[in-house]
Amino acid sequence: MITNDIKPLVQSVHSSIGKLVDIDTHQTPHALMVEINDQLLKAKSCVQLKQTQLGADVLVLVTDKQQLVIVGVIESTPVVHINDESHIEQNRIKLNGKILELKADQKLSLQCGKAQLILEQDGKVTVRGRKILSRAKRTNRIQGSSVELN
Repeated sequence: MITNDIKPLVQSVHSSIGKLVDIDTHQTPHALMVEINDQLLKAKSCVQLKQTQLGADVLVLVTDKQQLVIVGVIESTPVVHINDESHIEQNRIKLNGKILELKADQKLSLQCGKAQLILEQDGKVTVRGRKILSRAKRTNRIQGSSVELN
């Protein structure tokens, strides 16, 4: 039986603009701290938030019971239409099932722990690691105007 006797959980809700100032990942659920009118307040969120968004403006719903819920992050950059190719950057990742192409104008760096591969625009390639292994089933050739060993 359906009745119209549903009572609201809160009597009133208003919105406010706040600033995301902390995401405490050690607490469950994560404690989100929002600054509104120079007050530091604990909030919940209905959107996924990342550490990189700290300092961003957020839209917060505030209930009459002073519960805060973050409903969105206010983006600082305008939205780019995906279908408009004039806005697509040259530095993009292409994935075609067989090819993964990464391009950068100045520097491309891959890092995993203490291992690092750096490609620079002038053609310099740096390989760093605790142990570097080079294997080939056929010829393993090192070429250069000069080759230094130790």
